[in-house]
Amino acid sequence: MKLKIIGLIFASVLVSQNIYSQGEAAVPFLVLQQSPQFTGAAQVGVAVPPIDPMGFYLNPAVLGETSKEFNFTTLFLPSKVNWLGWDKLKFNTFGMSLGYNFENSLLNIPLSIGIGFISGKLDYGTFAVTGPESPNPIFTTESYDKFNQFSIGASYSFYLDFSAGIASKYFKSVIGGRMIDGQRRIVETDGTAFDYGFMITAPFSKLLFNDYGISIKKDFTIKPKTSLTLGYSVTNIGDEIEYSSLENQKDPIPRTARLGYNLNLGFDLVSDNLKFNLLDYYFITEAEDILITRDETNNYKTEYQDLMGDISFGKHVIGLKGDDKVVVRKAHMFRILETVTFSIGRFDGRGYYPLRKTSGVTVSTTGLSKYLNANFDNGVLQFISEHISIEYYNSTLFKDWEFETDIEGVGIILKNFSF
Repeated sequence: MKLKIIGLIFASVLVSQNIYSQGEAAVPFLVLQQSPQFTGAAQVGVAVPPIDPMGFYLNPAVLGETSKEFNFTTLFLPSKVNWLGWDKLKFNTFGMSLGYNFENSLLNIPLSIGIGFISGKLDYGTFAVTGPESPNPIFTTESYDKFNQFSIGASYSFYLDFSAGIASKYFKSVIGGRMIDGQRRIVETDGTAFDYGFMITAPFSKLLFNDYGISIKKDFTIKPKTSLTLGYSVTNIGDEIEYSSLENQKDPIPRTARLGYNLNLGFDLVSDNLKFNLLDYYFITEAEDILITRDETNNYKTEYQDLMGDISFGKHVIGLKGDDKVVVRKAHMFRILETVTFSIGRFDGRGYYPLRKTSGVTVSTTGLSKYLNANFDNGVLQFISEHISIEYYNSTLFKDWEFETDIEGVGIILKNFSF
C-alpha cells in the first residue's frame, strides 16, 4: 500500500510540481487551468481575453466580460486525456455558462452578468490494498481528485470596464485504502473552497480614436483597436483538510494568488451590416504564487501568506522573471479572421527549471459563417453567423518534454441574443 501511495504522491507532484517546492499542499489538481485553449497559452487565466467558454476557472471575473457577447456556452473533451502521457492517469473536464448583456435590453445599462459551472476530475486509477502477510489484494479502491465549481461574474462599463467575480467549489480526494483493525477503510477527504477575482480593461481605441478608420473600398473600413486588461485573483481559499484513516495529519489546500495583464492589438473590418475581426494579437502574462509557507521556527507549521504573497509587480509582472518563489507565465495568441487561433507559451520559476513550453490551435466556425452571410442572402446563414459558433481546441502542455500532454476540446457558443 505504501508503494501505491508514494506513486500517487509522485503523480500529484508532477500534476503541479511548483506547489511542493514551496510548501506542501493537498489536492494540487485544483490549481490546473481547465480550459484547453488557455492551457496551450502557458495555462494563463487571470487576465485572459473573453473568447473562451471555460476561461473563467482561474478568475471568475472573466464571466463578466464573456457575458457581454456569450449567452450560453459549453465545453467538453471528446475523450479523456492521458495526463503526463500516462494511460493510467486520466484527466477530464466539462463546463458551461449563461450570460446576458443588459445594454441590449430595454434597461439599456452597461452591465453584463454571467454564471458558470465547471466539473473536473483527475483519475489516478485503481489501487489494490494488501495485507502484511500476503501480496494478494484484499480489496481495491478508486483514487482520484475531483471538484464542482459554481461561479458568478459581472462587468460594468464607465469609460473603463470593471469586472468582479466569486466562485465556490466542492472538492473530493480519494488516495487509496487501508486495513485498520481488520476493517476496510478508504483514505479520502472533501471540502469547500472559494475564489474571487477582479479585472479592469482600458479600451484605448474606443476611448481615444473610436472614429478613426482607413477606407479600403466603398462601405468598408479597417479600424485599429487596442486595449489593456489587468487582472488579479485568489483561488482555493479554505481550511486545512485531513484524510480519513490518516489521523493527525492536516494539510492546507493550494491557495493561490495571480496577478497579470493582457495587451490586445488588432484590426476590425467594419461596414454597415458587418463587423469582422481581421486580426487579434494578445500578449498575456501573469505571476502566480502558492500562498503557503513553512515556519522553520515552529516545527515547520504551515502558514498562509497575505493576499499578494511573494509576487512583485516590478520583478514578476513587468520584468517577467520567475524565481524560486513565483511562477511567471507568458503567452502569445494570434486570432486570424475569427477562424484560427495560434497560441504559444512558456512558464518558469518555482519548480519549473528549465522552463516549460506550451502550444495550441483553435479552429472556429465564426469566420466562415460571417463570410457566407456576407455573400449570400439567406436567413438561416444570417442567424448562424450572428448567434452560433462551434470551436475545436488542440493544445499541448509540457511541450518537448518527456511528460508532454495533449488535450482536445469542443466548445459550443450561443451569443448576441436580446430579450
